[in-house]
Amino acid sequence: MESDFFLGVDVGTGSVRAAVVDSKGVIIGLASQPIKTWTPYTDFFEQSSENIWQSVCTSVKEAMQRAGIYGPKIKGIGFDGTCSLVVLDLIGNPISISSENLFQENERNIILWADHRATKQAEKINSTGHSVLNYVGGKISLEMETPKILWLKENMPAERWEEIGHFFDLPDFLTYRATGSLARSTCSLACKCGFVPPDREFSEDQGWHDDFFEAIGLGEFVLDKYYRLGGIPGVSGRMWSAGELVGGLSKQAAKELGLLEGTKVGSAVIDAYAGVIGTLAAPIPNRSILPSEKKKKSSSKTPNKDVQERLAVISGTSSCHLILAPKPIFVKGIWGPYRDVIMPNFWVSEGGQSATGKLIDWIVNSHPFSNEAKKMAQERNLSIYTLLNNHLIALQTRDKVEFPELLVKDLHVYPDFHGNRSPIADASLRGTITGLTIDASLDSLALIYYSVLLSIGFGTREIIESLNNAGHQVTTLLLSGGLCNNSLFVETLANTTLCVVVLPRYIEASVVFGAAICGAMASGVFVEECEDNSDHQDDTKIQRNTLTLWEVMTQMSEAGNVVNPTKNSKEIQFNELKYKVFKMMREDQFKYRKEMNNVFQSK
Repeated sequence: MESDFFLGVDVGTGSVRAAVVDSKGVIIGLASQPIKTWTPYTDFFEQSSENIWQSVCTSVKEAMQRAGIYGPKIKGIGFDGTCSLVVLDLIGNPISISSENLFQENERNIILWADHRATKQAEKINSTGHSVLNYVGGKISLEMETPKILWLKENMPAERWEEIGHFFDLPDFLTYRATGSLARSTCSLACKCGFVPPDREFSEDQGWHDDFFEAIGLGEFVLDKYYRLGGIPGVSGRMWSAGELVGGLSKQAAKELGLLEGTKVGSAVIDAYAGVIGTLAAPIPNRSILPSEKKKKSSSKTPNKDVQERLAVISGTSSCHLILAPKPIFVKGIWGPYRDVIMPNFWVSEGGQSATGKLIDWIVNSHPFSNEAKKMAQERNLSIYTLLNNHLIALQTRDKVEFPELLVKDLHVYPDFHGNRSPIADASLRGTITGLTIDASLDSLALIYYSVLLSIGFGTREIIESLNNAGHQVTTLLLSGGLCNNSLFVETLANTTLCVVVLPRYIEASVVFGAAICGAMASGVFVEECEDNSDHQDDTKIQRNTLTLWEVMTQMSEAGNVVNPTKNSKEIQFNELKYKVFKMMREDQFKYRKEMNNVFQSK
């Protein structure tokens, strides 16, 4: 039987990726295109929605060309994107967010997720102590949309502010651009915009909390019934869970993408959540979380409680840690719990590290031996990281140490160079390295690099401990993102957390694969047939029911390799001490800050 095909589109920090996937979950075509980023000032990062859409169209066409699959065979398309703020006027034209050009250059209409301009606005919001903040771990992050919107209001000329017709989280802009629909994803609104889905505490049956927006200085949203954010669900707007049908491709978008008008488009998700969709349901030998066959057939429509043992870790430029639960679990410093953002009546909690892959790159690139090391790697046809990993093995052999952590006994890194997202939730924290020497050789570069990997692992361990102390039971990490390619990173993550690490089926494409699953869900192709005797007549009728997202995930997903943590008791004990130092370094930073803040205080 001929397969159906689906498209996934993933808009990351620096590029767009598109994938053509068949109904068995096999990627048969993959393509990517770069996107522009402007950095006018320190910690300001800006992008263009038109540039991103052009890259989407190019990558989609190229992926289909490589797959040998064209428009009529694509049954559904799904999108994911970074949680970046897109600003448009009422008719969909871009509005500038760039103070560098006095908000006149409309090409730059996106504030990137990593942008930290809204520090004061986040502090103002957090000072309210509003109950809505309970759903973001007690503190809103300056990386979320609400502080960025408030920054725009406080910094733009009033007439420019009044021209704004729509604020979109990037995933929702993509479905808007594809369909013309102003519907939003529950994922983007709940995770980034202060929306509390109905039927929850504080919901007031509309999802928005009026006194919260009035308290933070955005009372105009209350007056316009939240139109610029997507409206009130069921009254002036629609909100969908992941993969639910938003609508069909518009005539214009279909032409730009090379697809058929009306091709079904699924509700989008933030990129990290696409990583969850692409990995979380994959059966692992002896660790399946699918309900047993002894239970009712319908029970497989949703995951069982054992899903709380699995933490999806999406590690690229930054890292996100997401876990699904059948009930809300509140964890200090962990975003969420968010209801309905992936599937109805399930809750997601999200931890994160603001810089992981970016930090590793920065450490390597800033070392005095960096250029020479890159030259050596190129001569040997290796990546710089494979070169460093191999050199660490050589150092372990040379120094005759039992396990690699002994190489950095006196070299310690605290990794929050771009602030702490979880579980401390303090964007002002900074990175620390102790134990440096004047050595500028390959040895020095490899050891500092390895110390950074260990520190990232300890940061993940701290997030896991916070989750487990609150009621989760994490034992297994389902890894996705670019850092999956680094075998030492994967091994280090297992050894520092003492969790089993499961690699994805597609190391290079697990996130865009999750987006394709959203497209498959929206297509309506996945159905089950069952007998319907409800009319009590002699003739048995066959009823066709559309599968749930979880069922589609389980049908299309497979796990990759499994990496087990060390069982060496000495290594485990040594890492306990390194982890203790990791936390001491943060406490020392607070002490230094307190001392320096006392300098100018009157006695």
